[in-house]
Amino acid sequence: MSDLYELAFTLQLKRDLSQETRGILRYMTRSVGVSNKPPTLDHPFFHVEGFKTEWTYLIANPRNDDEEMLEGECGSALTDEQLTFRGLIHEDPFWNTWEHFSNWLLSISSSTGLIGYYRNIQYDDHITLIVFEAERVCDLPCEDYSEFEDLQIEIIDTLRISEVDPPMIQRVDG
Repeated sequence: MSDLYELAFTLQLKRDLSQETRGILRYMTRSVGVSNKPPTLDHPFFHVEGFKTEWTYLIANPRNDDEEMLEGECGSALTDEQLTFRGLIHEDPFWNTWEHFSNWLLSISSSTGLIGYYRNIQYDDHITLIVFEAERVCDLPCEDYSEFEDLQIEIIDTLRISEVDPPMIQRVDG
């Protein structure tokens, strides 16, 4: 059995995302349905050898089992401006897609600085912070536990609010 990784992030989306990218984000965060049809976006994340359908459920809702294992809200929340996610991912899909997935997130994000974290849930003291800077993704060891705690609370609060008042996805003509 593989280890489980908690992945959590919140980022501002670029305003000029294509309708296709916004549609893929809506699909990726959905609550029901699965499709093996790859998107037509030409990014390595959607074509990882052996994990070509991982994008279809990596950040999908619901995450009820995740909430049972982790303290606080889990799932994904999407608005025209923001994407937030917190949940568990098995070790193999995580490590085989993480580099491409994080680079794709960077390509659709206008955020810089600390945007998230990941950690093997069996080893709480090994937290890696996700930082977007200078057009690259940096995975940095967490040296200030309060920084992690503050970000975790922010993500959980965002997910809790979106659950009470689900955001409406508005069509943005581009």
